[in-house]
Amino acid sequence: MRTIDKYRVCGLLGRGGMGKVFKVELPVIGKIVALKLLDPVPLLLDLIGPEKIRTLFMTEAETIANLRHPHIIDVWDFGEAAGKLFYTMDYYCSNLGSIIGETYQTETESRILKTDKVIHYIRQTLEGLACLHHTGIIHRDIKPFNILITEQDTVKICDFGLHKLRGELFGGPPNLKVGSPWYAAPEQEEAPDGVNFSADIYSVGIMLYRMLTGRLPRENPDTPSRHNPDMDEKWDAFILKSIAPQSSRRFTSATEMLAVLENLDSDWQKKKERMCTLERDQNINLANTDSCEEKPQTSARRKDCIKVALKKAMTTFGLDHLWRPLCFTKNKFKIRSADMVQDLSS
Repeated sequence: MRTIDKYRVCGLLGRGGMGKVFKVELPVIGKIVALKLLDPVPLLLDLIGPEKIRTLFMTEAETIANLRHPHIIDVWDFGEAAGKLFYTMDYYCSNLGSIIGETYQTETESRILKTDKVIHYIRQTLEGLACLHHTGIIHRDIKPFNILITEQDTVKICDFGLHKLRGELFGGPPNLKVGSPWYAAPEQEEAPDGVNFSADIYSVGIMLYRMLTGRLPRENPDTPSRHNPDMDEKWDAFILKSIAPQSSRRFTSATEMLAVLENLDSDWQKKKERMCTLERDQNINLANTDSCEEKPQTSARRKDCIKVALKKAMTTFGLDHLWRPLCFTKNKFKIRSADMVQDLSS
């Protein structure tokens, strides 16, 4: 049984250039937390040096520990074990990256989330960023895997390893890239020390585009409405402004972007009400849908639960590589009364 200081290691959650993150258990009370251990890769040690890396790690832990916001991760402990620094924080088993099905092959297609869910996650991410920016902190690594999702389906921003204070100089090698490919703002790749808060706005915009379209925007990106029927020209303008290549053309702050999102949400709720209203004088007669041709089923319908090996699940249940149904049942509606519609699909 391996331990780090007083914590019992339950498993490895991930690793990066600066170190590793473990799922650990606190003795006696059995509380599960995440432990980040400073264990940099040799290349980073050569580029930056051990003392600079220790300073960056301690600053990261101190920065998070001094923030108090419902959408920012909490730090609980800091220490050193076997000559390696560590800190502990809340553990959450889900993140936005796993929810949309993003992999290390970032360019591949991902899941499209429902518009309401996207608004829910982006709203809370912007609220967390507004807190960071108010204290002068630029995150510089906003991406789906750094947006943790709690059991209550709320957002927690994590991984502040690349953050900087406004006006602060990193002092690292000029050829060292800061941020994650696709999500880092163009100016951050060229001059990471010179970025402002709009770099985080750009990253949020890329996440927004991906969640609504299932893809990453290319150079001269398509309007999101071409890939998602829920979108309209207002959504297109909102998203394309957030990912504008020039920082001066983006939203000036997370608060400004959040205010526009709230207006879009209000319009979206009204649009949903119109879509869900059964108009009495509609031209389409739902009672005649019995003649509609039903889509073929990829698997037999069943009444009982079945247990299937994971490697056979996609074939058995008719799913694609993102665990989505290959096709859906064709519903057969029949109007029973002015206020009731029955689904005759068996």
